[in-house]
Amino acid sequence: MESEASLWTQSMSNIFCFCFFSFTAFFSLFSLFIFVLRLKPWCNCDVCRSYLKSTWLKDFDNLCDWYTHLLAKSPTGTIHLHVLGKYRNFEP
Repeated sequence: MESEASLWTQSMSNIFCFCFFSFTAFFSLFSLFIFVLRLKPWCNCDVCRSYLKSTWLKDFDNLCDWYTHLLAKSPTGTIHLHVLGKYRNFEP
């Protein structure tokens, strides 16, 4: 009876270790993938570079002021930020 209990405990311990280390390996690979994606922005336009590197902070106090400035300069009244491959439309 004791050998069955110790065998069950040992198998549960092995399953737990496998699940824990599998999760840790998956999470580490996912973190590395996100890190690599952030190294190179998807778009190389001035607006996206300013957004990703936060260089707009030297001229504007907050992001809303920068968006307002971009909207005022835009002839169509629309801004397209291509950050991470997505379009973000801001209309007044």
